[in-house]
Amino acid sequence: MTDYTNLANLAKAATGWKLNTVIPANEMEVCKVGHTIDGEFHELMTIDCENYYGNSVHLANYIVAASPDVVLALIAERDALKTRVEDLELVAKTACAELGDTISERDALQVQLNQQVTLVEQCMVEMNRNADMGEKAEKERD
Repeated sequence: MTDYTNLANLAKAATGWKLNTVIPANEMEVCKVGHTIDGEFHELMTIDCENYYGNSVHLANYIVAASPDVVLALIAERDALKTRVEDLELVAKTACAELGDTISERDALQVQLNQQVTLVEQCMVEMNRNADMGEKAEKERD
């Protein structure tokens, strides 16, 4: 796991170094990394991977691209996303709990509805029986 605190501290300590230029290596000189301002190049470091069968310009471009301000911005973005994920997890847990309560309430209402349906069905049976008895009584009177 990455130690973001240490990385942030290192980036903060290096803030102010404006690496924005890479001069690729050639047969006579190693790759140079530095800062160009008002058209003037100020060399801050050299990179010599060619002696190890590598291309120095790739490493140099990475170093320039991963400047302290970029690293700090990425860490801040990561922290914001981590906070957002934690917030969403809390919302999801709350929603699940509320859903559980809602399901329990629905189940209780379903039980009550089933009881009411049973009572209505019993009433219908009694009404039909009474109607049948009434018809029978009328026929006997006639």
